[in-house]
Amino acid sequence: MKATLFSFAIVILSSFLTFAAVRQGIVDDGFTWFEAVNGEALGANNIPYSTGWYLRVNLKVFGEYPNRSAFKVIVSKGGKEIATTRCETGIYHNTNGALDESFMVTGDCWKKETATKEVGDGEAGRLPVRGDRAR
Repeated sequence: MKATLFSFAIVILSSFLTFAAVRQGIVDDGFTWFEAVNGEALGANNIPYSTGWYLRVNLKVFGEYPNRSAFKVIVSKGGKEIATTRCETGIYHNTNGALDESFMVTGDCWKKETATKEVGDGEAGRLPVRGDRAR
């Protein structure tokens, strides 16, 4: 009985370690969202006008990343780049072997200067920007 339980525990542990290794670069859908925000500026006589929309990003990606890493978020339409924003991140390293995972996360990243008046369907992509090589 003890041998069976021990074998079962080894199988579960090895499957967890395999699962964790596969999640490098996987976006956490429970935390990640993109929001199109209307940009405004003041014109003549302090009357507000629309400068277009810009993307507000909240993004979390699992995996091991060096300190000072970032995301480059690219908005494109029909393969043409419309706007690019660099989002600084916070890094969590699971160094104590706990059951959680290492990740890289941003919170409320946006750049009003990237406002565009493009309309219609577009794509938002993200690229990791590696930070320090030494931890």
